[in-house]
Amino acid sequence: MKKKNRFGLLGLGVLALGILFYWESNSLDVSHYEIKDSKIKKKVKICQLSDFHNHVSQAFQKKILDQIKKEAPDYIFITGDMVDSRRTDIETTLSFMKKLLDQGPCFYVSGNHEERLKDIEKLHEAYKNLGIQVLTKDSLTLEGGIRLWGLQDPRVLGPGKTPREMEGYFKEKLDKMDWDQERYQILLVHRPNFLDLFSQYPLDLIFSGHLHGGQVRLPVLGPLLSPYGELFPKEAEGMIERNQTREIISRGLGNSSFPLRINNKPEIIFVNLDEKNDIS
Repeated sequence: MKKKNRFGLLGLGVLALGILFYWESNSLDVSHYEIKDSKIKKKVKICQLSDFHNHVSQAFQKKILDQIKKEAPDYIFITGDMVDSRRTDIETTLSFMKKLLDQGPCFYVSGNHEERLKDIEKLHEAYKNLGIQVLTKDSLTLEGGIRLWGLQDPRVLGPGKTPREMEGYFKEKLDKMDWDQERYQILLVHRPNFLDLFSQYPLDLIFSGHLHGGQVRLPVLGPLLSPYGELFPKEAEGMIERNQTREIISRGLGNSSFPLRINNKPEIIFVNLDEKNDIS
């Protein structure tokens, strides 16, 4: 084969890969879950968004907003990293969040990227001024007998904290919470890796993100890499359960320092919560 033809084929291959990578990062998967529980008193639909990382594509943002409008959720839960600390574009995120509020009430907890920002207080004040509920320590009561809690990301403690230190942070916060076991209790938290701890408390459902679905997903083997550098993380997306506590882990919407997704499209999640009918 002539050198010119080889270069031509190589160029086409690179172009094809570029199109594939762009498509993977700008497509949108929609995931649905159905959960029934006797503590739920009214049917409620929840939308979960996570790890937006100030995704600048207006076309991609429109896909998200159009899907939310179509599904018409009662509440929108946001589980952190809406901005990116390495290439921060707060205005893009604020503009998107403002449009989100047209679709329903929004509730937010911080991720590690927000907690890295020097002016996180200003960011949270901007969220509050838009009308977004920033959850830190107090719970809220929602329709359907739902009690909603939120935990700030442990990056608030500073850089370089070990998993044990993070677990201690979470445990201290959880021990101080005034649990109401008669209500269906939901927790918003950015990191999903502490379900063994969370499930020791009377939590029914947890929403989290952070792991980006493993970023690259391989056939059969599944997620390749976690943000911690762990190879083949076992629980990087989907719904898992421990001690009757369910956790839904979002694959997220954007990318951070690793700019590509492979076999791992961005994800928006909808959960229908309904009363469990025990009558056969």
